[in-house]
Amino acid sequence: WEIKLEGMEDSPEPSSELRTIDVDNSGRLYVGGWMCGQAYFAITTDCGEWQNRGGIVIKLDELDGTIEWGLSIDGANGYDIVYDLAIRSDGNVWAVGLFRDSAFFEGVMYNTSGRYDGFVGLINTSNGNFDWVRTIGSQSHNELDNATSVKVDEDDNALVVGTYSDNAGNTFGASQIMPVGKPTATYVLNLSSSNAVNWVAGISGSQNGEP
Repeated sequence: WEIKLEGMEDSPEPSSELRTIDVDNSGRLYVGGWMCGQAYFAITTDCGEWQNRGGIVIKLDELDGTIEWGLSIDGANGYDIVYDLAIRSDGNVWAVGLFRDSAFFEGVMYNTSGRYDGFVGLINTSNGNFDWVRTIGSQSHNELDNATSVKVDEDDNALVVGTYSDNAGNTFGASQIMPVGKPTATYVLNLSSSNAVNWVAGISGSQNGEP
């Protein structure tokens, strides 16, 4: 079987891009990425470069590729992407990515602390909705913070990797980590299913653009 995600015919940029795929113990597929156009679970218009791209997560039946549900992350300034997914032992899914200024995560609006923020969300796969979303961002409006990869540890916690780029540091709950030298650094975050920070570590290079 094969499925196809399509957007507007006149879109100046590609209408969709899938960034990640994972399979649960029952063989069901979960894919994430972004799209520009219209589906029954997402609508974006006036597609363009860095404009009106909505993040998506889709659950597919393993036998025929039928879409069981889809959810969207979509804001007015429209650069919202799901970079990675990871399936927990209970079947629920961690999702990580990036959004700009503000976005609706299945009807609930979140604002960035800067211009671009990363996010970590826990998706309830029985109803295709977010149990909760945690944003990750610096204070500077010109900076770009994100969450690019997620894995599941033996306790079903999320191990999240991403970058932040503000010399004022980046706050993760009660923990704050600081870049050293130039304003680009990487973090590793261990986050529980109750949205509690277990620990976080920062890694920075000596030159802007690292790592």
